[in-house]
Formats: sequence, structure tokens, C-alpha cells
Amino acid sequence: MSVTLAGQTISRLQAQPCGWQDTDVRAGLVARRWSVVGRVRAAQWIAIWNAFETWQAARINDAPTMASLAVGTTISFSGSSYGRTWTNVPCWFTGPPEGQATGVFITVSFELVAAADALAVMLRQEELNRLEDAALLPNYGTYSLGGVTLTLLDEPDGFEDGPTMGLAATGTGIVQGPRKATQVKQINGWCAPSNKSTLMTWYANAVQTRPTTGSWWPITEPQFSQDRLLVNGAMVERLIVAVTLKLTP
Repeated sequence: MSVTLAGQTISRLQAQPCGWQDTDVRAGLVARRWSVVGRVRAAQWIAIWNAFETWQAARINDAPTMASLAVGTTISFSGSSYGRTWTNVPCWFTGPPEGQATGVFITVSFELVAAADALAVMLRQEELNRLEDAALLPNYGTYSLGGVTLTLLDEPDGFEDGPTMGLAATGTGIVQGPRKATQVKQINGWCAPSNKSTLMTWYANAVQTRPTTGSWWPITEPQFSQDRLLVNGAMVERLIVAVTLKLTP
């Protein structure tokens, strides 16, 4: 039973090191983790400490993990314990190594987590949180705009141009304006970013045509924004589209 880190083999282990870092076991969100406690010579302790400092100095300059979706700086870890063997696993430290003098030896302790496992857990946790939030939202359906299918984020249907109520000289209510309202659709939805040029062409053509009775005509120019979300561990871009349509009377 021994482990190797930074070229230093620790054979005087005080406990079985293999385990799991659990985030949500019921959801399967666990990563391989090794908690190492063992006795080493002073030179080995210094080498392990230096390896941690080197790793930390590089890791702090890595891009944020959830932005890069990459493990970044890791340290290689190998070992064998009670039938479990692992070789050159890229790891992150979960804390700095600690050492305590024990006679001519130093009892060193540190903990490592498999970086790829930990990253997979982080990504899945982020996605599960989004899916759980989305499950509580209403389904507004889809809408075809200029031949592009938008997944709606809000209820689109409403009215404009309805009559208003004022006060007569006697203080009673008086209705002003036509006793009629115009139907509108306030579209707010998303599609693939590749559809942006199609939607821009649709709008440019639509405003050049005379609206016909019963047709939907854009009364605002479309507004575009970008959105990103995790799907199956990969970042997916979405194009958010907002435009208001009016039903031509």
C-alpha cells in the first residue's frame, strides 16, 4: 500500500486513502477522493510542500473553472491500496498539505480529488439546478417568426389601443376613444444563434410591405441578446429574440 505524488513515494501509510467526495450521492454526484496520511522523511516533506506551492501558484492564474469548462492546472497522483490501483490521475488539492514531526519522520496529510470527476460534478450540479428551476416554470409553447421557431419565455398575447376612462365635469366616468382594442403579441423567446440573419432579413422585408387585414405586423424592431447554458456538460449558446407584433385591423 503506497502512493506517489511529485515523484515522492509514501509507503508508510497510516490509513486506507481511497474514498469519495460527495456532493449529492442520490443524484450520483461524487468524485474520487484520496485522503493520505503517512510518514515521510524531511526531504520528502519539503518536496511535497514545494509541489503544492507550484500547483497553487499556477492554479490561481487559471481561468474560472465554470467559464473554461476545463480542469486547468493539476498534479499527477498514483498509488495502490487494498486492490485499488490508479496511475497518473490529474488531481486538485482540496487543502494544503500538513506535517507533524514524529521522531525522525514527519507525518504528512493531504487530500486530493480527481479533477475530471470534480469538474463533471460541478457541471452536472449547475445543469440540474437549471433544470429544476425550469421545471417550475410554465410552458409557453413556441411561435414561428419569419420561418424560425422560437421557444417562448413569456406569455405573448395581449391588447393595445383600447379605450381609456376619464372624468366628466360632473365627476362621473366617461369612456374616451374607440370601443375596441387591437390584439398584440409581445414575443420573447429563444432560438439557435444561426437564425439571427434570417430574422433580420424577415424584419427588413416585413416593414417594406403594406400590412393586410388579419396579418401580424412588427411594430417594434427585433432586439437580440445572447444567452448561455449548460446542456449535457457542454456550454450551449442561445439567441434571445424580443419583438412586438400587432394584428392589422
